[in-house]
Amino acid sequence: MRWRRTVENAVRSYEHPIPGMTAIVGYLDFYRDRMDGWSEEDLPSG
Repeated sequence: MRWRRTVENAVRSYEHPIPGMTAIVGYLDFYRDRMDGWSEEDLPSG
């Protein structure tokens, strides 16, 4: 199933994390409560 809806502010990035958390620079975090669903089939393998 594919969803075709756009939601603003459904993801946040960690461009400038708090001190001590630099390992997450460049990561994205999705607000799952703003998403209709999640499919692991769409994730790259590896």
